[in-house]
Amino acid sequence: MQSATLRWNSMARLNAKNNAETVLAQAVSETDTVFIVEDAGALPDVPFRLSIEDEIVEVSAVDGNALTVERAVEDTQAGSYDVGTAVENRFTAGMYGEMVTFNELPKIPDEPEIMPGNTVVYHDNSVYEMSGGSDGSTSPDYTLKIKRSGTYRLEISAESFLDTSTIGIYVDDNRLDYIYIDESDTRIISEDISIEEGQSIVIWAGGFIGSEGEYKDIKLMTSNPYAEKI
Repeated sequence: MQSATLRWNSMARLNAKNNAETVLAQAVSETDTVFIVEDAGALPDVPFRLSIEDEIVEVSAVDGNALTVERAVEDTQAGSYDVGTAVENRFTAGMYGEMVTFNELPKIPDEPEIMPGNTVVYHDNSVYEMSGGSDGSTSPDYTLKIKRSGTYRLEISAESFLDTSTIGIYVDDNRLDYIYIDESDTRIISEDISIEEGQSIVIWAGGFIGSEGEYKDIKLMTSNPYAEKI
């Protein structure tokens, strides 16, 4: 017999257990709030709900085989039951309703607070060349087009293998920074960038003639999404 918490996420309240049932060991009147059953160990951990004929009760405590219950939940009617009446942990409409309620997603604010570095909205862990060709050529630009205005934090891991390599960071054609990485050096580059919707963050990767290196693990973070690679 498998036991499980009935939930779609960690906020669910009621528990459930497959094929969980037992029978009354003592008769119950319409007003009793303690049920004595033959085997409480067959039932889920509290809190859980039980069906007894047409009535549904919620169990809040178990002491041995004594169950403390709330009677007539989910608009059912309390009844009187004889010894041997089955009590079962069935799936009910109210249990389904609680799952839906507790699984509701938080509403995204229309104007979220801008906090650079709070949320990763783009991550590319591919490896890209960072070189300075003998003819003055450089590696292709890496471009991120911004879909919503805000302040973003760009992080890049860069390593130079031969001579000095360079990472240039631009917004469209406007250079924000040049970062030099010496031979055999590894740098984590971090840059806070305020940018408007429709503009692009451009990573230029090059270096001195004949230099060689690589950059990777490109992250764009903010609490004001979104960005996409183009």
